[in-house]
Amino acid sequence: MSRHQDPRPRRGAGRSSAARTLCGCAAAALALTLFAPVPASAVTGRHASRVLGPKSDMFITVAASPGFASGFNATYTLSVNNNGPQAAPGPITVTDTLPAGLTYSSGTGAGWTCGVAGQVVTCTTPGPFLKGVVQTITIVAAITSAVATSVTNIVRVIDGANDDLDLTNNRATVTSAVTVRRVATTPDAATTSELPSNGINYTQTFVLTNTGNISDSYNLVATVAPAAGVVTIVSVNGGINLTTVIAAAGTLNVNVIYSVNAGAATGATAKITLTATSIVTGTSADAGDVTVTVARAGVTMSKQLYRDNGTTLITGPAAVSTGEYVQYKVTITNGGSASASSLIVTDPIPGAVTYDSATPDAAGWTIATAAGTLTATLAGTLAVGASRFFWIRVRVK
Repeated sequence: MSRHQDPRPRRGAGRSSAARTLCGCAAAALALTLFAPVPASAVTGRHASRVLGPKSDMFITVAASPGFASGFNATYTLSVNNNGPQAAPGPITVTDTLPAGLTYSSGTGAGWTCGVAGQVVTCTTPGPFLKGVVQTITIVAAITSAVATSVTNIVRVIDGANDDLDLTNNRATVTSAVTVRRVATTPDAATTSELPSNGINYTQTFVLTNTGNISDSYNLVATVAPAAGVVTIVSVNGGINLTTVIAAAGTLNVNVIYSVNAGAATGATAKITLTATSIVTGTSADAGDVTVTVARAGVTMSKQLYRDNGTTLITGPAAVSTGEYVQYKVTITNGGSASASSLIVTDPIPGAVTYDSATPDAAGWTIATAAGTLTATLAGTLAVGASRFFWIRVRVK
């Protein structure tokens, strides 16, 4: 051995090739383990991954057109925005809850599809909605006469991917004062019964109330159906198809004068309608009506013979004696559909008897005789279904 030779075996000397191969595999495996990606959910400590959250901020504003008034349209302008920092994946949905008294007419916006269910307008766009983009939706609604004097519209925007950093700006409202034109006409569906006029007109009074918050002018039109044969309209407050002004919350009585045609059948009906329509809008209107039924009194008369005691009825061949006093009971009954007035009963006195006296059942009768005829006049009216009578005392010749 040389003096300079190191007797210790060199590092790795004497190892077999198999051992060298095994060591190489282990090193490779270690390297793979060190550099393999690890799921974020499985890593803790300083190697943990940040869990990604929302990346965009959708928000909405709404503006209303000025001068809301019933009978006209309201326009709402919805501005939809994304503050970022990234695009909202979508789909994006905007809802507009219209106030009561407004009726949806249309909804438009580039890339938006709008529809309505009840008072809720829904507009959608598929997305994505880029950062910094502002898109506009226009909602048009008709303002009806049923609207309140102040209305609030509510709009919302929703990102279907739940990718929103701030939900506090996803809702907006706008409140508008409304000029309301509205009228009420009464009575509604009223009924009355009238006799054929025979030259006498009848009056139906309608009451108009301005239930809006502004003075308004109205056209007044009275109509009748059927148009002919039963009732004829004579005038409306002295004219035909008048125009009148009523202050806010004010009222006005309107008299419709009409006649019942003499040839109208008993029980026939006709409906009188008075319609008040705002001149300003032509859409704020209301009608009241009354149905007139043709009525006629149906008066019948009966005459019965009694003994002088007024209780024993004589029927069949009368067995009366000369010089005997007997009494006739004359009864009138109204079996018609209207009260009877100005009733007059005439009764010729038979030659076989001599008139003695007449006795009414109660006050109201005026009874007199002249030229062998008794005339009885009843003051006032005889109601439907009512009866009145009087006695005639005579002596048999």
